[in-house]
Amino acid sequence: LITELEGRDEADLTVEYVSGKLLDEYQRRTESCLDQSSNEVALNTTASNARSQFRASKATLTKSDNESRRCYYCGKKGHIKANCRKFKHQREKDEKARYGVHHNEPSPINQKTNAIQYCTFATREKANKGKIGDWYVDSGATSQMTCNRNFFESLERRKSTVYLADNTAIQAEGIGHGWLFCVTPDGTIEKIYLKDVLYIPLLETGLLSAQSITNNGYKIMFQDDTCLISYQMEVVAEAKLDGSLFKLKQKHQVGDAPTWSHLCSHSVPLFTYWSLTSLSY
Repeated sequence: LITELEGRDEADLTVEYVSGKLLDEYQRRTESCLDQSSNEVALNTTASNARSQFRASKATLTKSDNESRRCYYCGKKGHIKANCRKFKHQREKDEKARYGVHHNEPSPINQKTNAIQYCTFATREKANKGKIGDWYVDSGATSQMTCNRNFFESLERRKSTVYLADNTAIQAEGIGHGWLFCVTPDGTIEKIYLKDVLYIPLLETGLLSAQSITNNGYKIMFQDDTCLISYQMEVVAEAKLDGSLFKLKQKHQVGDAPTWSHLCSHSVPLFTYWSLTSLSY
């Protein structure tokens, strides 16, 4: 095999060609061995030698290949298509368009891999019971999460794994922020700003993390079939029991936004709300 490789033209010694020859030699030696015990030793030795030869050949060829190869995308020498900056830039643009970025989104979507794993108390059945625009208070969720792409004012592409209570794993495709319009017991509309919300297309509803809310100075109180979220003694959101989860009461914003004569803002790092008074519909 080595003799054959040394006898070939250097331009023909691509990584694909050498690796194919190594695999062929490995298969030939495997089939020619009759004694099982000897065969195992021979296979281990051959595989080890093959890997060493492959690494040595690859290291030798890498520099010359990079200098002589021509990119099929931009036509320049010195790199291949997979490493072409123009190709990568175009691929990012195509990915951004495929991902469905809103035209008014202030920042582009960046491709990242997030090793953090999230969890939620809701099972798949419960998490999928609501509609796309619905939100449920989840006492076991470690982050806010929703399947509603239209909720996000801005969204950063970042993959992560979310585990439901039944240990089912679902994939989060991004993280961002947006607004909710919550109805309080007295009919006031509270404009809630949620940060670090996970985008999970397979969830089919929205989940509010009780842990995240309370960690940022808010209080949650359960009364029979009602869940109240308050900040500094003022109720900013109400949820009603729906099955085994509390469903947030919302005013879904369709068409023109409501008008108001006075705006009060309160802000904490993760959960921000504005109180809208004197509303007209």
